[in-house]
Amino acid sequence: FVMMSSSLWNWLFSSFSSMNPETATRDFISEFDMFYSSNHPRFIGGSYQAAVLDAHTNSKLLMVYLHSPFHQDTDRFCNDEFCSNSFTEYIDRNFLCWGSNIYNMEGYGLSVQLNVTSFPFIGIFQCTGNRSVRLLDRFEGYHTSEQIIDKLQHMVTIHTAMIREEQEIDLRRQEEIALRKKQDEEYLEAMELDRQAMLKQEEEMREKERLELERQQKEELDNAIELSKTLDYQANIQRKRENLPNEPTSSTDCATIRFQLPQNSVSSKISRKFHKQD
Repeated sequence: FVMMSSSLWNWLFSSFSSMNPETATRDFISEFDMFYSSNHPRFIGGSYQAAVLDAHTNSKLLMVYLHSPFHQDTDRFCNDEFCSNSFTEYIDRNFLCWGSNIYNMEGYGLSVQLNVTSFPFIGIFQCTGNRSVRLLDRFEGYHTSEQIIDKLQHMVTIHTAMIREEQEIDLRRQEEIALRKKQDEEYLEAMELDRQAMLKQEEEMREKERLELERQQKEELDNAIELSKTLDYQANIQRKRENLPNEPTSSTDCATIRFQLPQNSVSSKISRKFHKQD
């Protein structure tokens, strides 16, 4: 008894001095294996918050074991119940398990928060978020592994059905999100096609307007050139007419010359008198 008490005191002070939650948890697991057995529910080797996150991520219930090394029922519970094959197999199959000495900071904090009055203590938590938990059940004082398992079986059944329903809801939600994403992509693709078609139509319209403008400008230029030629021709004719000497009025010493002009001329036939000296 003296040797056991000395070992327990060493366990107490070594755990209490460990301020890092991860280190404290690893020390607790190592010391538990040394004092009792390594054949026990598999403890998560991290902090309590890490265990909550793991349980939430894996959609598992979290079993929290708070260990009081000086309680009169602790050794018997750990040796006969907690480390039994049937209890270990059942918990590992259906739960994630985290444990702590109540003389560690996290263990002590949980015992106060949960208002634990008797040991051994086991709490069953549903982890609804990274830091959000809900206490579903608790075992305070000595219970046999059969008593604990019998009470947990109904809870596991309900939790399994609830997780399955949540997974189905999440699957439908993911499918709806994927469908909306696909519809949005198709809508954006259709909008892009419409935009490209509109741009092409506008480009074709601008090209048509450009060609029409070029045609009008060319037509105006051709008309202007044709008018200029006509005006030049008429001016040239007028100048030549003005340079012609006056037509003789008498027939004496004159000669009459008849000109046959093209059919499309103003006058196809022109007759004029010329002086003999012309």
